[in-house]
Order: sequence, then structure tokens, then C-alpha cells
Amino acid sequence: MKKYNVCIVGGGSTYTLGFLKSFARMQEEFPLNKLVLFDID
Repeated sequence: MKKYNVCIVGGGSTYTLGFLKSFARMQEEFPLNKLVLFDID
């Protein structure tokens, strides 16, 4: 099965928690190889 690399630009946003919960819930349908959170200082 293919695994995906995902980069979330704006990783310090309040929306990021929702994205992370969704990724955790959808592990079988959308497996992740790498998850990177990127934001400015």
C-alpha cells in the first residue's frame, strides 16, 4: 500500500489539531510515511 508524505504549511495554526485527529482516524485509508509541520517563528 502506498504511504504519503504530508507537509502542513501553517503548522502552528489552531486548525492543525483537527488535521492531526483526522489523519489519526484515517490511518487505514490514508497511511502516512512522514508528516511535517511548517510555520514561521
